[in-house]
Amino acid sequence: MQYRKVFEDTYTIRYNEVRIELKATFARDGIQPNTRVMENYTVALTTIKMMNEHVNLGFTYRQFFEYCQKEITNLNEIMAESNLLSEFWKIVEILLDQETIVANLHFKLDTRSDVRISRTAEEIRASTDKKNTQTHTFAEPKRLLYIRLSAVHGLYMKEKRSQTGKGGQGEKTIESYLKDQPYYIGNCPAAGFAGNTSAFVFDYDKMSINLDRFKDEKLPLVTISGKVLRDAETVDVDGVAKLIFSIVQDESYPGDDGQPVKKHVHTTCHCSQRTDALLLKKDREVKLTGTLTEKRTTERVYRTMQVTKIEFTELLTPVERDVMF
Repeated sequence: MQYRKVFEDTYTIRYNEVRIELKATFARDGIQPNTRVMENYTVALTTIKMMNEHVNLGFTYRQFFEYCQKEITNLNEIMAESNLLSEFWKIVEILLDQETIVANLHFKLDTRSDVRISRTAEEIRASTDKKNTQTHTFAEPKRLLYIRLSAVHGLYMKEKRSQTGKGGQGEKTIESYLKDQPYYIGNCPAAGFAGNTSAFVFDYDKMSINLDRFKDEKLPLVTISGKVLRDAETVDVDGVAKLIFSIVQDESYPGDDGQPVKKHVHTTCHCSQRTDALLLKKDREVKLTGTLTEKRTTERVYRTMQVTKIEFTELLTPVERDVMF
């Protein structure tokens, strides 16, 4: 208590001095720490610096400064990693809503009592058992997420760029961060996808994501018309061919003041019929029949159609007719 007056009179000045010193140290190292974290540590640093002038604490202010510097750096890395992965999983959810990624093709959910996982080189060297895999057994059945990161990563990068104009993080960076998470279990060498490919395995219930979508198989067939938004793409994943394109429908309507209110609705379309992608060119008018689903997030509405029939409302050229028929 005898130092209370000293703190009242000089704490604010000393706090600013310490903050400037700490900020300059990080600036020299090219690090931009989280402001709230740095200010919290500055409070502790200022207190130690002031008390160290009056009481022997058993360590110096400089030692405590270096300790705080390391802790801030570590926390900064953890927060950056957390933000990066949060964004990655959010985009994966968006890709699922768009049906750009598909359950049982890019990922799957399964409840199991055990799972076979590849062992690292270090684990093999440290063990008398030289097997390449080991079985993880759980005390009770656990919901597991299997994801083919290599198949999903390119789609994540494309969606990230379409949203922000900037590319996302590299596959190896995301893989490294995922392996540090408490929900990471390992790499399953034969995860049961087409081609018996490997997949990373996670404890799904420990993750703050929702990839558990249930489709209504009794959806009625509907017919919609619109313009192709961009040229169709044929996507081939593990030998499964898929025609993917988008259409835009003009659903503008007159407002209360008599002026038109513009409303353009985008629908992502998936089709497995043998229609050549060359026919589905940008701005071509089409009529589509299939099952239509709509998913809403807090930010956007996604419409997806599983197309069973494509009709071209414009006359085809002789060459296009030969392609189609």
